[in-house]
Amino acid sequence: MSSRSLTLALLLHLAAIAVAGAQRVLLRIQPHDGDTISMRLDQSSQLTGTRVVDSKESSNSVVSGMRVYSRAIVESSSERGVIVLAVTDSAFLSTTDPQRASPGGAVPVQLGGMRVRVRVLPDGVVEMADGDPRGNTADMLAMMPASLPREAVAVGASWTREMALPSSNPLGAPAGRLHARFRLDSLARGGELAYVSLRGDIEPADSADVAVGAPRVKNGTVKGMLLLDRKRGWLTETRFDITVHSTLTPPPSTGVAPMRFLMRVTQRMRTLDNR
Repeated sequence: MSSRSLTLALLLHLAAIAVAGAQRVLLRIQPHDGDTISMRLDQSSQLTGTRVVDSKESSNSVVSGMRVYSRAIVESSSERGVIVLAVTDSAFLSTTDPQRASPGGAVPVQLGGMRVRVRVLPDGVVEMADGDPRGNTADMLAMMPASLPREAVAVGASWTREMALPSSNPLGAPAGRLHARFRLDSLARGGELAYVSLRGDIEPADSADVAVGAPRVKNGTVKGMLLLDRKRGWLTETRFDITVHSTLTPPPSTGVAPMRFLMRVTQRMRTLDNR
């Protein structure tokens, strides 16, 4: 190949990259009617509590693990989102907490067969669809509500979301507020796959949102990624690393010293039947 041909090929290649980068795409949770999506959720967490006793710091840590196999069965779809029957097939929990675990660290669970019907909106928000108050499975379906933009975006575009983390959040973390920044990093397979990164900060919740006697968030960070299969209309994989600092201050009348907590959580959810 001559130098002129090589230069032309390089220019065409760079032009193709520029066009791909300028392409605007919609990122939507919108699976097809009748789809059954099998998923696996793995979560590990370490909670370390530190208290000053006799002018010396004393710390204790508890390590917990969770693995959940579930299915999302798409019953219907519309402009308002999709109705999904979420079925928990099995769950395995473990902990080093002697008060909760049986010998070997296993935790008795009865989640197998749990069913809950939810509505999943195009931007990732999950709502209860049948009035069932059980939200564990719904939380597993969308760890980060409203994580997708409402308008078409190009590679390199970013958007922000702010959301409350209630005390009943699936991480087991104290109540707080998450300020998250998402970014569309790249597209692959002709635009079918979208790679989205996430970085965020966790701030204290309003006092009214914190239960009496519960730890209070000081600060925290979140980083992670989402892989969206645009053809299938579903998140193929999500990964999150969360760090939260909090404090628990007992009433002065108890004479108990305040305790600092450090929680580290790693979570991964992925589909098991990738196409």
